[in-house]
Amino acid sequence: LSEGEVELLGLATALAGYQAFDVAERVPVMLVDRLGGIADENLGRLTEYLSGTATYLVMTAYPEHSAVEGNDIDPSEWSVVSDSAAAQGAE
Repeated sequence: LSEGEVELLGLATALAGYQAFDVAERVPVMLVDRLGGIADENLGRLTEYLSGTATYLVMTAYPEHSAVEGNDIDPSEWSVVSDSAAAQGAE
């Protein structure tokens, strides 16, 4: 199997579990990462298909994938929420 075919098999298995166990009811986010082996036109189709599966869909894509329209995000601008008191107590 090609790299893209292996990625699609893994994704199909994960999606089946996601739907079978109603994960969307508890976790409104779907994160899809590391799809570098999927052809550009197929990545666009996959994005369209998955867009209705969760309230929030986060997919990573290389800039050269022209079939994906999305938003660039910069993790350095994120606010990280943590219990600093618990973290200090663990030290």
